[in-house]
Amino acid sequence: MPLPEFEGKPNISQAELVERKNFARKREKELYGRAVKAVMEAGPEFKDAIMGSD
Repeated sequence: MPLPEFEGKPNISQAELVERKNFARKREKELYGRAVKAVMEAGPEFKDAIMGSD
């Protein structure tokens, strides 16, 4: 399903494609960092539940 802001734009430039990929990578790193930080701040009982324990 196309995003509304890109509707009617069948072709995107290479520069725009690179810009989108870089934005997506940056956002992914940010979200991953937040998740890791949340796990680190959680108590040990929550870490086991989130990360799985043997």
